[in-house]
Amino acid sequence: MTHPAWVPRKRRRSEPPRADLVALLEEGTSVRRPIEAEHIQGDLYVIIDQPYDHEIERWQFEPGDRVTCQWIESSGGRILVATSKCA
Repeated sequence: MTHPAWVPRKRRRSEPPRADLVALLEEGTSVRRPIEAEHIQGDLYVIIDQPYDHEIERWQFEPGDRVTCQWIESSGGRILVATSKCA
């Protein structure tokens, strides 16, 4: 049985989570946090459960959110960034 694209499937041991980036809000400057996300298909990812303290920082997207990610050029090279939340 196949799962619809919006349902995160169980990760196989050979498929480690991706290290993507989400923007941190209310920081006063452009800052991104490395997070773990599971690739669903195309540019669609789901941010997997991981430590996240709302008291310390606020992420643009939270664990459990399905997001669209894009590769962008940064001063350190190409990085994969979560850009929008999927409905």
